[in-house]
Amino acid sequence: MKKTLLQFAVTATISLLAAGCGPSEKPNVILISIDSLRADHLGTYGYSRATSPNIDALADESVVFENAVSTTSWTLPAHISMLTSRFSEAHGGTGAGNSLADSATTLPEIFQENGYATAAVVSGPFLNRRFGFSQGFDAYDDETVSFAAINDSHQGVTSPLTHQRALEILGDVAGGPFFLFLHYWDVHYDYAPPTPYDEMFDPDNSGEITADNFIHNDEIRRGMDPLDLEHVVALYDGEIAYTDFYLGELFEELKRLELWDNTLIVLTSDHGDEFFEHGNKGHRNTLYGELLNVPLIVKLPQNQRGGQRVSELAGIVDIAPTMLDVAGLPPLEGGNGGSLLARMDGSEESTGRVYFADVDRRLKSVVAGRTKLIAHWRRESGEEMAVELYDLNRDPAEQLDLSDQEAQQVVRLRRALRAWVRSAREQAKHLGESGFEQDPELMRTLKSLGYIQ
Repeated sequence: MKKTLLQFAVTATISLLAAGCGPSEKPNVILISIDSLRADHLGTYGYSRATSPNIDALADESVVFENAVSTTSWTLPAHISMLTSRFSEAHGGTGAGNSLADSATTLPEIFQENGYATAAVVSGPFLNRRFGFSQGFDAYDDETVSFAAINDSHQGVTSPLTHQRALEILGDVAGGPFFLFLHYWDVHYDYAPPTPYDEMFDPDNSGEITADNFIHNDEIRRGMDPLDLEHVVALYDGEIAYTDFYLGELFEELKRLELWDNTLIVLTSDHGDEFFEHGNKGHRNTLYGELLNVPLIVKLPQNQRGGQRVSELAGIVDIAPTMLDVAGLPPLEGGNGGSLLARMDGSEESTGRVYFADVDRRLKSVVAGRTKLIAHWRRESGEEMAVELYDLNRDPAEQLDLSDQEAQQVVRLRRALRAWVRSAREQAKHLGESGFEQDPELMRTLKSLGYIQ
């Protein structure tokens, strides 16, 4: 694989020189996705614990979008949304038996077509190439971190392997320009950070509770001892701090290679995890903020606008258009998002933008400004059953359902959601759904994670 990486780095550089532009004239681009990372557990988003000193330092040199949302509450469709700029129902890859449609244009494909070396290092089972994620990548590494046994994806410590492979790739493509996608998995349950991160945020705990077998552990339940739940959350925070350490090492390497200044970095997540805020644990259960609200940190080349914070709504569907805009490349065909550059300089407001989410075609949500509607649907018939309405300014934790009090808002957002569902299904139909031969070992791993029954 190293030989292949060197070959594509050389090829990309030659193509740029032949076109009359040196490698340094185009920015390098890195997309970092930290699986299951809640925005509100990072210092730059106001968290009290020191979980993220390196991410916070990145934020100081970046534009921080304070209200960014995902398109779903689980890994597969969220990452397809990141790479295609399509809301989850619009790309069709919403189930464990679906993959990214071959006909969909992806972010790495646009970079690849424009002379960029494209590479990825991924570390979770739903980022496996069998789900179509290798489209547009010269090198797609889903083997350095692989889960040979059922419980490996729960207990495995993956950040060191992901980091080492990323350094190898950077050494190969440092001549640029390159697009690098890095997916970090350790924050995903189970929460079992190595020492000293296992005791970093709850050093005095003397209980027996662990976060092993998190989803199927009956001791981790609604109504459990608050001190035990606090310990579980402390372990989750430890996983964040552990991953943050390796991100700091990555940022230092970019500076050592003199790549930092001319590199666009976007750091985000696919979804969060919930700790019984609405009665559930883990993810893929609901569409409340603890799952949909994700970090979105954009470090522009030369650290332009470093330290700026944007309160207007944004989403992971905006990542690909923003990256392509910064690089001066054409937009993605069929994308639902838009570049965030105009929102950074104030020439465009997001008040008219609406963001949709879906999980397993049984829950859908629409966020418009600081108002959010969640709709419950019958999956089999596609009929809407009930709705919830929240004012995110007054009730950011989404505890007070206003659907009985705000009839006009409900009508407005239901109308927008229904129109969107019709449009999204047409978009997905146009793309065509893709499937793949389901490997028994992969399916067992996904079942052990609680993703499939």
